Amino acid sequence: MEAHAAECVHESHTHSPSQAYSRALRARQEHARDRAVAGFCVAAVRRVRQHFRERRTLESRTHRCGRKTLLTEERKRRLLHLVSEQPDATLAELGARMDRPFRTSTVDL
Repeated sequence: MEAHAAECVHESHTHSPSQAYSRALRARQEHARDRAVAGFCVAAVRRVRQHFRERRTLESRTHRCGRKTLLTEERKRRLLHLVSEQPDATLAELGARMDRPFRTSTVDL
């Protein structure tokens, strides 16, 4: 390990020996720490560590993801009312009777 530090010192003419050694050692320690997490690739571990440094949490941001639902609570109540009035209605019929037209995939909960 000292031989490697000596190589770093000779290669680096602008830094003192202690700076070159500590930078090389720090890089090796970070690489070892990244590889120490068994079962995960180095890139995944690095990405999780970066997210933690930036956000100070490991929780995902799923509340910001995806499209907002078209069926609000009020529309769901309306849909339940329509089903109770006509239990044998098709999804297409129910979607057409809402306050705005809905596709069957939206109504099919």
